[in-house]
Amino acid sequence: MGFKKYNIEKIKGTGAYGGIVKIAVSKKTGSQLNSGIFVLKPGEAIIRDVHENDEVFFVIGGCLTVQAEHAGKIDISMGEILLIPANEVHYSKNLSNEDVKVFWCNIEPK
Repeated sequence: MGFKKYNIEKIKGTGAYGGIVKIAVSKKTGSQLNSGIFVLKPGEAIIRDVHENDEVFFVIGGCLTVQAEHAGKIDISMGEILLIPANEVHYSKNLSNEDVKVFWCNIEPK
């Protein structure tokens, strides 16, 4: 697979997971990496989530609250990165008064 550039604004989002999730890179694009962004309006949340591999969140704007089964409540703000360990059940919610925008990525299990 060669270099490929994606315009996140042109990717259709889904509300199936809570908020708006835009998946840029995945098996469907020929990659083992999954990545994209999600946007949560105040009060919105992403449904219960767990992965076989580590996942990374990078907050592009706003503040996100992550409730992790073993680590408890973790707040991350713009410019911060959170590593979510493999097999850690987690929920993400926007408890602030402004939209939160997060870049996320993980590796698809083999």
